[in-house]
Amino acid sequence: MVSWRVWVGGLCLAAMFAACSGKSQAGKDDVGRAGGAAGETGDGGTTQTTGAAGDPGAGGVSVSANATGTGITTASSVTTTGSAVSGTIGSVTGSFTTGISSTTGGVEVPGDWRCLGLAYGNGYCDCGCGAPDPDCTSDDVEACDTCNVFGGCNRGPCPGKIDPDDISQCTPPPDGWTCTPEAYFDQSTCNCGCGVVDADCASDDPSECDACNSTGSCSAGICPGAIDPDDNTSCFMPEGYLCPGYTYGNGICDCGCGVLDRDCASESRDECDSCTHGCSMDACPGPIDPDDNTICTGVPYAWTCADRFYGDGRLCHCGCGALDPDCASRDGDACDRCAFEGSCSRQECPGTIDPDNNASCERPAPPDGWTCDWYYYGDGSSCDCGCGVVDIDCRSNSIDECSSCGACGSYRCPGRVDPDDIGSCAPPPDDWTCSDYTYADGYSCDCGCHAPDPDCDSALPSACTNCSPGNGSCVDDYSCRGLDPDDNSRCTDSAPETWDCDIETYGDGACDCGCGVRDLDCEDGTIGACEFCNVAGSCSDDACPGSIDEEDNAVCVE
Repeated sequence: MVSWRVWVGGLCLAAMFAACSGKSQAGKDDVGRAGGAAGETGDGGTTQTTGAAGDPGAGGVSVSANATGTGITTASSVTTTGSAVSGTIGSVTGSFTTGISSTTGGVEVPGDWRCLGLAYGNGYCDCGCGAPDPDCTSDDVEACDTCNVFGGCNRGPCPGKIDPDDISQCTPPPDGWTCTPEAYFDQSTCNCGCGVVDADCASDDPSECDACNSTGSCSAGICPGAIDPDDNTSCFMPEGYLCPGYTYGNGICDCGCGVLDRDCASESRDECDSCTHGCSMDACPGPIDPDDNTICTGVPYAWTCADRFYGDGRLCHCGCGALDPDCASRDGDACDRCAFEGSCSRQECPGTIDPDNNASCERPAPPDGWTCDWYYYGDGSSCDCGCGVVDIDCRSNSIDECSSCGACGSYRCPGRVDPDDIGSCAPPPDDWTCSDYTYADGYSCDCGCHAPDPDCDSALPSACTNCSPGNGSCVDDYSCRGLDPDDNSRCTDSAPETWDCDIETYGDGACDCGCGVRDLDCEDGTIGACEFCNVAGSCSDDACPGSIDEEDNAVCVE
C-alpha cells in the first residue's frame, strides 16, 4: 500500500518541477486533477474525500521532469471518511552530488552548475546557472525559458540581468557597488547605501529605498537608517556626531553623541537605548543630560586620555577615542596635540590620526624594509622593534621605547635589539658558541656558551637554567656540572679569555700551538709537544714547527 505521505509528496514534487520549468507542461501540469468526481471511478489515482469508493484507476501519474513514474498500481491506497481511493502514482528517483548530478537518464551535471541539479537537461532552457544548459537551443537570451531557478544569479523573470553574451552568467554590478552582486537589480528590492543606484530604484531619492542594511551597505539600520537624505547610494552623519559612525541610524537611539541620533524620537534622556558609545561605561542613563540626550555631563566613557584634557578649553586633543569638545571639527587638521599618553598616535600631529575622524587613528601601510607582519606596524598599541624599520608607534629611536622585541627572538625587551638602531637586531658576541636564538631570548639563562647571556641574573652557575652540549655549551651533559664557579659562561676546562685560536680547538685532544695560551692537550710547553701550529688564530702561518717558540709553544718567535 502506498503511504499517503508518499502520494502527497509525489504530487508536491511534481508540482514544484512544473513551476520551476517556466512552461506549461501538457499532461504534466494536470497532475492531481485526473481523479473522477466524488463517488465515481477515478482515472488517475487522485484522492477523493467524499462519496463511494471508486474502481481501480487506469494508470499512474508519471512525473517526467527529471523523474520517472513507475506506474505502481494500488488498491485502496488512501482511506478517508466515506471513501477509498485506488489508482497509481509515479515514484521519483535520482541523486545529486557536488560536481556531478545523475538522474534516471544518467545525465551528468557540470561542477560549475549552481542551480538545482534536477533543472539541468530537464527539457527547458535554464539561464544564469553558471554553466550552459544543454536544453538551450542557442546562446541568445531569447532562448531562455527560465532565468530564476533556485541557485542561479538572477532572481527575477527573464531576461533580468542574464548576460546577453553568456546566458549561463549574469552581468556584474557596476563599479562602485558594495553590496552583494545578487542584490543588484534583483527585480524586487531597491537596495540603498551600496555606493551605486540600484537598478531596482526609480531614482536616488531615499524614499525609493526598500532595504537600507543589506550586506555591504554603509547603513546598519532599517530604512532610512543612515542613508543620505539627498543620495540613497551613500550614508550621512551630521557634523559633530561623536559616537562611531555605524551607530547613527542603526535602529538604536544612541545618546551622548553630541548630535541627536536619527533613531531618537526626541532629545529626552528617556529615549536612550544605548549610552556606552558616548558618555557611560554602564547602561543608560549614565552621565546623560536629562533634557538633552546629546550632551554628556562628564567625560565620555570612550575617552582614553587623561580626563583633564577633555574639554579643557585650551587644546584640541586627538586620538583619544572620543571627539574633544575643544576641536573645531572632526578633521585631522583641527588637532593641536596628538602624541601623548592615551592617544592612539605616538607621533606628533598629524601622526597616525584619521584625517576624517580625529578621535581615532588609521593604520598606515608598512614602508619598504618592514620585516614583521604588516598588522604590527602602526597598530597604536606597541612599539615593535627589530622589524627592519622603526615602527611609527615608537616615539623615538631610543631602545627604551621598545615594548615588543620578538622579531629579534627576544621574549623580553631589549633582548638583541640594536641599541643604536631599534629597527635592527644585534648579533650575539663573536665568542658566543651556542645558537644565536638562545642569546638574550628572554626565556632562559644559557650557560657554558663562552660569553655571558644577558638573561642570567648573575655570573654564578646557580643562575643557569639551560646547559646544552648539543647546542654549543662547553659542559659534558645537561646538568650544568663543570662550569667555572665564578663565570657560568665557561667550564673549568674551557679556553681562557686570552686563547686566540678557535674555542673548539682548546682541549679537543690535539696540542694546538701559537694560540696565546698553552693548550690543555699539550704535555709540556716545548715545540716538541705541538701537533698543529697554524690553526685559525695561531700566530704561525706554517705547519709545525712554523714560527713557534721552541721553549714556549703558546707564542711565536719574533
